Amino acid sequence: ASDESVAKASEQIRAKHDELYGIVNNAGIAFGDPTDIMNTNYWGPRRVNDALSKLLQRPGGRIVNIASASGPNWLSRLANRELKAKLAQPWTIKGGIEELDQMASTVELLAGQTYGISKAFLNAYTCLHAMAEPDLIINSVTPGFIATDMGTALGATNPVEM
Repeated sequence: ASDESVAKASEQIRAKHDELYGIVNNAGIAFGDPTDIMNTNYWGPRRVNDALSKLLQRPGGRIVNIASASGPNWLSRLANRELKAKLAQPWTIKGGIEELDQMASTVELLAGQTYGISKAFLNAYTCLHAMAEPDLIINSVTPGFIATDMGTALGATNPVEM
């Protein structure tokens, strides 16, 4: 999710492709340093989309940001009413993505809560990005509590295959 890794990936993709159908931002971490969590879960998709969205076919190119129920769960318990209102209704953020980025840069990253914080910001960004680029189809999705590298450590399992 670093500037360097995204720049390198962007160079490699641009060397092979003139156009992309979609971008899936699936990187995520829940444990460790709060700054690293926010950097991966919020700033990582921001960097990837900034670097690659110009390659997306228009109209109709897609961006999918993998979110989590932890975002809305954290937001539901947030005591800061102003921040809660803005993140719950991001279309009211007058300064758009730039203002959201400023908020993300200054939010207090509380240990044990940063994963939810980062995913709440990712959801708000998804909404604002979709508004800013209406010729793209931009969504965030929550895959659920499933057995991934991160989820398995917390006791998640996969649904039974039918």
